[in-house]
Amino acid sequence: MGDDCSTDGTADIVAYYAAKHDRIIKPQFREKNLGPAQNALDILSLCKGKYIAMLEGDDFWSVEDKLQKQIDFLESNPEYSLCCHRFETYDVDNKKFVQDPLIGFFEINSEGITIDLELFFSRWLTKTLTVVFRNYVIDLEVFKRFKYFRDVHLFYHLLLTGRGFCLNFYGGLYNVHSQGVWGKRTNMERLQNSYSVLNELHLFHKNDRFLTASYQGTLKRFIQARLIDYKDSERKELFYLIVKYLKISRNWKLTLNFLINLVKN
Repeated sequence: MGDDCSTDGTADIVAYYAAKHDRIIKPQFREKNLGPAQNALDILSLCKGKYIAMLEGDDFWSVEDKLQKQIDFLESNPEYSLCCHRFETYDVDNKKFVQDPLIGFFEINSEGITIDLELFFSRWLTKTLTVVFRNYVIDLEVFKRFKYFRDVHLFYHLLLTGRGFCLNFYGGLYNVHSQGVWGKRTNMERLQNSYSVLNELHLFHKNDRFLTASYQGTLKRFIQARLIDYKDSERKELFYLIVKYLKISRNWKLTLNFLINLVKN
């Protein structure tokens, strides 16, 4: 359990339960804020079990045997590196559940869905609270080169070692609200984050066509958003982003149309 200098009383709650269950709860209280990337990497490095499951913020698991189901699957299928499940999303501000956009997938695949790199970058099935993965199949040292390390980096590298599988049951709840880490961000800040994450992943995996396609789409949306309202001082950076988009695009006709529309707008 990594408490990265929280200010909402979490540390006191963790300390209380750690004192009662010191054999299974190992808290890491920070003297200074490390940030999400370093905090996550430090906690992962301390995990000694055969499998790792993560739970963040105010998300929670809703099925008692959900971990057992996932471990049973991984034990029976050694070619898979991770196993996840479906989750519910709750809009805290509006007090309502959000409709699951992936219902159609599971109507066709009643047992679950195999996740490869193509599906990983087209549908977000691997929500952090749902995933159990094999420990020791990847070297955590690899992630130290990433300034913007997130769960995307982790799951991507896991899928380079084996496939993933999403079991067809709801095993947890993901809370979304305006005061959350992601909810507080503006649309531009979210695009900036997505661009930064995929940009550095792409630097080390330029030959992955599925990653490249996802990165290209994100870069395109980021450029479009930046052009809506930019300052003269940002012209150089925008030019750099457009050149980068040109370099990774393999469809020059579509790229030319995209650039013409940018100029018109």
